[in-house]
Amino acid sequence: MERQIAREAVRWLAAGMDAERLHHRPTARFAKVMTSEIRTPSRWLLGVALPRWGRGHLDYESGVLGSNGERCAVCAEVVADKFTARQCGSSARHLGPPGHR
Repeated sequence: MERQIAREAVRWLAAGMDAERLHHRPTARFAKVMTSEIRTPSRWLLGVALPRWGRGHLDYESGVLGSNGERCAVCAEVVADKFTARQCGSSARHLGPPGHR
């Protein structure tokens, strides 16, 4: 697993990502989870912390352009749509099945 993690880091560096940004990615993602949720740290690093979440542009990640911090309007809309769908789905569940309202 250690070799896989090293290969993944080297791959991003070779693709042009600077070391500071590569360090920031897992640090920022680690801040958003409870340590008790991470059962296998090496698998978490490979599956969550190191992969890039974003479109084809190297500077784009997780809905934000790293160079200017600008949020992507398309990604914001997708997040809003998912939120609305969850809200609608949870409301329907609270009402119960059709015919039992």
